[in-house]
Amino acid sequence: MAADPFHQLHVYRSNANNDRQMTDCYRLLYNKALWQYAADLAGLTIEQTETMIVESIQELRLSTFRFDTGNMSSVKSRLMQETIYLILAAIYANLTNPRDPGDERKAKQALKQIDNHFCNATWFIHGSVDVRYVKVETILRLLARKIKDHRFLKLVRHMLKTMYRNKPKSRNAVYPNIPNKFTKLFAAICLQHVGKQLEHVKVGRQVNYVCYKHHFVAGIDGSKRQAVRLRTCLNDILTNHLQLELLENKLRVTHMKKPIRFLGYNINASYCRSTHRRKIQFAIPENDLQKIARVWQYGDFSLFQSGRRTGIINKSEYEILQQYNKELIGLARKYCLADNAAYLFQLRYLALGSFRKTIAAKRKSTVKKVAKDIAKYGIQNGKKVRGKKDMACFVTNEQLTALMKKERQNLLKT
Repeated sequence: MAADPFHQLHVYRSNANNDRQMTDCYRLLYNKALWQYAADLAGLTIEQTETMIVESIQELRLSTFRFDTGNMSSVKSRLMQETIYLILAAIYANLTNPRDPGDERKAKQALKQIDNHFCNATWFIHGSVDVRYVKVETILRLLARKIKDHRFLKLVRHMLKTMYRNKPKSRNAVYPNIPNKFTKLFAAICLQHVGKQLEHVKVGRQVNYVCYKHHFVAGIDGSKRQAVRLRTCLNDILTNHLQLELLENKLRVTHMKKPIRFLGYNINASYCRSTHRRKIQFAIPENDLQKIARVWQYGDFSLFQSGRRTGIINKSEYEILQQYNKELIGLARKYCLADNAAYLFQLRYLALGSFRKTIAAKRKSTVKKVAKDIAKYGIQNGKKVRGKKDMACFVTNEQLTALMKKERQNLLKT
């Protein structure tokens, strides 16, 4: 094992995509620097954790460490959970990691796999796993495939058993002691195993599978009868082998011409007459844009009526402009694969109207006067640049288009 724990975590991340088993996970917990880093992530101070870290490491060396059965939210239990999650997140770095800034890129890579490999699919089988009800024995069995360290697995087992000890009687209740990051990671591990199991299923001419977090979609090139057989195989793997529960208790079988919802897009396949090939189309759901316009107070997207944002009217004009631009640029990056980018441009026009009305309310002027003033002078941020004030303008459709194109090119390079 490396003396530097962060180097060891880097080794785990480097081997996340292969079948090599990881070792020395338990001994990695002996390093004080890893605990201190976990304490920073958990928002704990040095005064709270200094003595506790030394005591916990000593208990781990003697194999006497125990979680607080009655209170998993205690400082000691939270610190150990955070440290274990750091190790598990490094081992399964190819899956989701909420703290990884590249997590959004992993979602786009999943969409890229659909674009590359699902062109020949005639049927989609898709669904989502209920992350609240992942069985302890199932998780331990899958972790043992990747981790060859019985002491670390025993510690994880003890942690999970303590989390699940106060299981609610109601099936609809959420387990209060299970952190959301663990349930999502465990669901992703299970769905990754489903993909490996599907490699041995011989149904149709071609079967492809993509998963991200607790969502998954399989594409099959074959008849509807073969698609139903594949759904039966998937259901058997999920419910019988892995003992998982599906959201809405069903797997959907959808023809390629009908859109399915996956990772924020409506996805379907269409036949291109010019190339005589099928093409995957990614569309921005109109309902999502209506919800965004309502939450961000742009106005009514369906009626195309803009409204002013009273919540930010006390900010400076430059800060208001930056907030609008930041939101629209974030949407352009999120929907960089969309084939119906015109919907995004409509939202941008609605946001522009909302911006003008907000500035007009701030200046106690009319929207017409504000529009002329902004078109002529822009928005001043108050900083001097060579004797002139720095000017800023509302983001344009051309800038959003260039940004989406750049994001797609970067995605193709990865």
